[in-house]
Amino acid sequence: MSKLELKTEADRHVIVTRRFAAPPEAVYKAHIEPALIQKWMLGPAGWTMPVCICEAIPGGKIRYEWSNGKGGGFFLTGEFVALESHKRLLHVERMHMPDATPDNHIETLFEPDGSGTLMVMKMTLPDAKTREAMLATGMERGMEASYMRLEGVLGSGKNKANGQRPSVHVSIDVPQLDDGVRFYGEVFGFVEKSRPFPAMAILDANNVTVCMHAKAIGSRSSPASAETRHYERHWTPVHIDIHVEDFDAVLEKVRAAGGTVEMEFRNQGPMPAGFCADPFGNGFCVIGERP
Repeated sequence: MSKLELKTEADRHVIVTRRFAAPPEAVYKAHIEPALIQKWMLGPAGWTMPVCICEAIPGGKIRYEWSNGKGGGFFLTGEFVALESHKRLLHVERMHMPDATPDNHIETLFEPDGSGTLMVMKMTLPDAKTREAMLATGMERGMEASYMRLEGVLGSGKNKANGQRPSVHVSIDVPQLDDGVRFYGEVFGFVEKSRPFPAMAILDANNVTVCMHAKAIGSRSSPASAETRHYERHWTPVHIDIHVEDFDAVLEKVRAAGGTVEMEFRNQGPMPAGFCADPFGNGFCVIGERP
């Protein structure tokens, strides 16, 4: 809809404004959903973002990893400070190229502008020298290339009748990360692809990505609940169904790796099913094939 405008303010601030022909809800969503971020926040042509972690909650982690497909790359880490749905994001970020840059505190506002959105981003650097070094990179060119790509993403998402659906990742909490990776690797063959944070592992589970998180016993599960985490067997209202070829062999692997098989249904449904739990109290189902 328009090219970005960049200006400086005082000694430490950079202000970026950009208009988009999409409502604030859509532009905001494109800044917090990993599946969307990976489509547009790529900078110049030829770059991809194979790792995108964006935990859109106060205190949530951010990690973006870029690759040029030729062995070159860099990454960004950060944390969310505050979020107002569809209106405002406040976060801190730093680039690693490979050394980390000083923290950049960024407030992004998404304001209605007719039928579109005026995005206003205010960056606050620790000092004038850091700001000068950042501006010397020509960052506005990469930003505008990304925003032009975002316009295409927003345009393709206007009509949900296009049939485009969100991607789904699965998160699993465990008390010790290595133990969780070992269990799901030994039983189901999940493969660890990366460890973007010491307390997080990304696992390839064939047709879905599993984000495994080490969360301490007794930690709060949500600011909206007084419940704390425990790893005895617990109710799992949302659980994973894992479809396998050799039903009996996988159930034996569950037991051998320290999990439990609580119930087996071999003839009651269209496919055999086993109600199971991992060693950390998380329930899941093993679904076999009908002979």
